[in-house]
Amino acid sequence: MTANTTFAAVSRKFTATCLMAALLASCGPAPKPNIEEPQTANLTLEDISALITKADTRDELTKVDMYLDATHALLGYGEYDWARNTLANLVPNKISDHQFVRYSILSAQLALAEGYSFRAKRYLWSARLMQAQTKEPLATQIQIREMRASLLYNIAEYRQAIMERIALEPLLKGDTDMQEFNQDLLWQALMALPLVDLQLEAQTHDDPLQKGWYALAAISKDNQTNIRQQLREVKNWTYNWPEHPASLRLPADLQLLQQLVEEQPQRIAVLLPLSGRLEQAARTVLEGFMAAFYQTQKSGEPTPEIQVYNTNDGDINTIYDQAVVNGAELVVGPLDKDKIAQLNLRQNLSVPTLALNYIELNNQNTAPQQLPMAPATPADPANQAAEDAPIDAQQPMPALGNQLFQFGLAVEDEAQQVAEQAFVDGHRRALILAPAGSWGDRSADTFAAHWLGLGGDVVSDYRFKNQKEYSSLIEQATGVADSKERARAMRRLIGEAIEFEPRRRQDIDIVFLVARPSEARQLKPTLNFHYASDIPVYATSHIYNGTTNDTLDQDMNGIRFTTLPWFFDEELPERRAIARSGSQEEGSAYQPLYALGIDAYHLYPRLRQLANVKQAHYYGTTGSLSLDENQRITRHQVWAQFIRGQAYIVPTTKQQEEGRQ
Repeated sequence: MTANTTFAAVSRKFTATCLMAALLASCGPAPKPNIEEPQTANLTLEDISALITKADTRDELTKVDMYLDATHALLGYGEYDWARNTLANLVPNKISDHQFVRYSILSAQLALAEGYSFRAKRYLWSARLMQAQTKEPLATQIQIREMRASLLYNIAEYRQAIMERIALEPLLKGDTDMQEFNQDLLWQALMALPLVDLQLEAQTHDDPLQKGWYALAAISKDNQTNIRQQLREVKNWTYNWPEHPASLRLPADLQLLQQLVEEQPQRIAVLLPLSGRLEQAARTVLEGFMAAFYQTQKSGEPTPEIQVYNTNDGDINTIYDQAVVNGAELVVGPLDKDKIAQLNLRQNLSVPTLALNYIELNNQNTAPQQLPMAPATPADPANQAAEDAPIDAQQPMPALGNQLFQFGLAVEDEAQQVAEQAFVDGHRRALILAPAGSWGDRSADTFAAHWLGLGGDVVSDYRFKNQKEYSSLIEQATGVADSKERARAMRRLIGEAIEFEPRRRQDIDIVFLVARPSEARQLKPTLNFHYASDIPVYATSHIYNGTTNDTLDQDMNGIRFTTLPWFFDEELPERRAIARSGSQEEGSAYQPLYALGIDAYHLYPRLRQLANVKQAHYYGTTGSLSLDENQRITRHQVWAQFIRGQAYIVPTTKQQEEGRQ
């Protein structure tokens, strides 16, 4: 922005930017910048071309300003190549500090628009910009800090994002809306940190402001499965921190706790196929659901009455209506897609219903409600199947419209998450390897569609059927087969033996792998053998079933994969209960369904919270859960990597080598 941009205009832009930043929770690349400065907003592409031509006839100072104006306008049109070429005409160390600030902002905006987060980071944290920004108008300082905070959140550097948001706070005095929205995004960054990190910061931080924020986030995250205890802890925090900004205005999700506790359903009907082809999957979900129920009961908290119905005992509508007649205030299930679809055809559902699978919503009963973002469908055994007010205010929450919520373990969710993460990590050209069949096709097709939408390129897309064809398939996929054929042709042409080393194609910078452990243990060494050991491999959760086998899993070293938090939290009471009872074998393919049941139990009292607070999340055993505009629970799992034959949790976004982006 230029120096004469009004503070009011910046305020409007800041709010819009924050809204966009809130939609980046999935760690996807930044959207195109929405830039409208008075002197460039109305320029046509012809005007811009003329401006650049005219700039070459002016003095150096004016010429630089005109180039910057032209770049700004080009970004607004999405003309990124042209904008980059225009900026390339400038020599940064020969322009004034004020021009350098504009140059840095525009360069960062261009990098973000093209999905290069770490390149943008280099521009926004250059030593010269850090020094020069202090002399810029308040509006420009706000813009820079907002860009930094949003970028840091998007690349999962949450502590630094929190610090930027806190540093931004005093600059926003005088605009309550901007301050409150900044606090909402600060809270979002806080809650993205692991609980252990929040607790450590709350104990060790010297700054009272930050210490208070971390303490509130720690008690909120530590009580995800106990909403009554969470309410008690938050009330106690407000008593101890009466002057803290968060005490004067609690985060929106915490403002609703009192009502959520008071309105918890007292009778819940669980509708599952307890006979037939989905019986084992359904019983595993029910085991997880009841494990969470008994754990709550054991803690001394009130628990609802649970009634279980077999959806294969008759017509689903009849069973549903009977459950409501019997007093159910909330329904969990069904699991079968066809039965969910039948319920969805009803004019309305009598009570909130948390279905345990996903269906496509194509009818008029699914009009969006001002909620938050989107997922899709399962396979495998595990996949088959707000107002500002004090915490005890009695303001009614908006009524739920469509009562159908959907929650499941969709392979499509994971494929989208892998695409977004790999793109943020700086990759652009993907090779897809997936098993033949509907499960592999859904994963691969979802990844490809999302990857192309982000701006990536699918170099090759291959399906494997059995181990016998791994070598020939990968030889073909990596271009080694073509390299060998060229060598054979050369030998025939010159009529004598030649020294030759096959080479793989050089236009692949990521492999998206959909495979089970037994398959991945063969595929990764085969990639290495065919000269592709240096290509990063990203995989879905199916590559890991929770078991540890250092010897066998050495062959998967280096693979990064998205997975359920369930496998890495041995302190979960429900996991300890499994270990004692032996009801679920460690490493069982059904364990994710057990985790689904646990989360379904803990989700039911929070459905209104997720529906009415856009940025609210529940941090469960299957991932970070939020609600999209179609009332589907969207999951974002944790990231892990095989290192020396062991699976370890790793940071969401890997650091880029200098020059990578």
